[in-house]
Amino acid sequence: MEILVTGGSGFIGKAFIKSYRKVFDIVAPSHEEMDLTDARSVDAFFKGHKFDAVLHLAGMGETGKSAVLEADNVIMFKNIQYVAIRNGVKKLITVGEGVDFDRSQPIVDYAETKFGEHVPTDGYGLGKYMITRLAAKDKISTVLRIFNVFGMGGGQSRPINKIVAAGSKGKAKIVIDRDRTVSGISIDDAVHVIGEFLRKNYPRGDYNLVAADKMSYVAIAKLVKRLVRKDGGDIEIVVKNPEPDLEYSAVNTKLVETTGIKIGTMQNGIRKLYQELK
Repeated sequence: MEILVTGGSGFIGKAFIKSYRKVFDIVAPSHEEMDLTDARSVDAFFKGHKFDAVLHLAGMGETGKSAVLEADNVIMFKNIQYVAIRNGVKKLITVGEGVDFDRSQPIVDYAETKFGEHVPTDGYGLGKYMITRLAAKDKISTVLRIFNVFGMGGGQSRPINKIVAAGSKGKAKIVIDRDRTVSGISIDDAVHVIGEFLRKNYPRGDYNLVAADKMSYVAIAKLVKRLVRKDGGDIEIVVKNPEPDLEYSAVNTKLVETTGIKIGTMQNGIRKLYQELK
């Protein structure tokens, strides 16, 4: 099974390729080999292959001007979607984000049915919203919606990774800018689910790719503190802003009931990451 992976140099892309390079025939071109913002470049790359599926992970992160982010991310998805369909690809899996809900208000235990009730007002969220809408219009696309993903290789720019790393690396403090209750999933579980969607024929659509439990950053820090104490140390928890940020959580009922895939808890994923980072 030949699979095109866009964004193969990113956190999820690297983890997926590492886990499935012996399972699938994976092709992961660089930007120089295939420019996703140029439909002609995408089309030319496809001509040398016969892809069975596409895993679309590429996209601009949430930095810079939101209007540019909105346009580029939508253009990249639309180009890969169009060329994939034209070349007879049977399956297109794209990893989305919870920002395609309107995050200007609390997102609390959202199910997939909440999508579209409110349209995001920021450029980045609106771009992701438009991608989910576009994916729903074809017969090959599935959106796996991630809220937070954490694990080895994720770096400390990710809030959960940063909290866990502070404890595992023996720092004196865990510093949290602002508490927030969030849904999340470990990179191992995220990659496993993606692989199952590529291997098996689940109903297409959009699915929340989250663990069953949700945690606040402070709760994560307290868990890390307990792990540090178990190792004979201690660590202080400092929250800079006492006013919590808006909740950002979802439920995975549709994913679990449709696929039967077992997903580990956030707590267990955090414990594992703590041990791996030591």
